[in-house]
Amino acid sequence: MADARSVHPTALPNYQNAEVAREKLEGYALNPNHSAARSGASSGKNKARVFKAALGFDLPNWEILKQRILDELPYHESVLEAEKKDRGKAYRVDMPILGVNGRTKIVRTAWIIKHGKDHPSLVTLLVLP
Repeated sequence: MADARSVHPTALPNYQNAEVAREKLEGYALNPNHSAARSGASSGKNKARVFKAALGFDLPNWEILKQRILDELPYHESVLEAEKKDRGKAYRVDMPILGVNGRTKIVRTAWIIKHGKDHPSLVTLLVLP
């Protein structure tokens, strides 16, 4: 049965070609051993703890999280957060994600479309309270 939902009128530009790099999930957001490289930066280990507790996601099932993000992406509003002259356009998309534990939580995703590129790339993500 086809998904009856409609693409959001302000969906992330070129969402069909969105990239979610393996290292953003496996090496950072779901990595319980990740520590910030610089002072004041966000540590992945805290995000990993929250993703595990809230949605059941951890390193072995990073690909499921990736697919659920990509599946939900077209159906939710993207908000242009900033247009950075040196980097590109930064967007935020909040979306419900069904966890492997059966619970659903809102996950905030941040994306960038770099100058000279036509596709968005995932920058970071977190489970909202």
